[in-house]
Amino acid sequence: MIRKIAVLAAEVRSFHRATICLQEADVTVCAKTVQRIVHEVGHELALRRDSKQSSQRLSQPVANVPALAVVECDGGRIRTREPGHGPGVTRTKSGWSEAKHTCLIRATHGTFTEDPQPDPPD
Repeated sequence: MIRKIAVLAAEVRSFHRATICLQEADVTVCAKTVQRIVHEVGHELALRRDSKQSSQRLSQPVANVPALAVVECDGGRIRTREPGHGPGVTRTKSGWSEAKHTCLIRATHGTFTEDPQPDPPD
């Protein structure tokens, strides 16, 4: 149950929201209990990560390691609205939220004597 509470709180990003979801599953805990569990689990995970016995190796070897991997990161800002106010931006404050996105791409590479695409695409 502790694992389920910790994962749920991480997914909904709110101790209060986690208690609402848990109530729907007939599990009654208060937001303070969810917070305590999340902090305890987080502390245990940090200790495990930082321990000298921790290995940086994967538990299973990867069968098809790509020759080239590309990681793309981007961020943006979106307008948000007050809950329960219907469509449209209705915040009295700025109403801006920041979104962050990442993408991992398996790629191939090649060496060319000439530019394979000298003109930019349309």
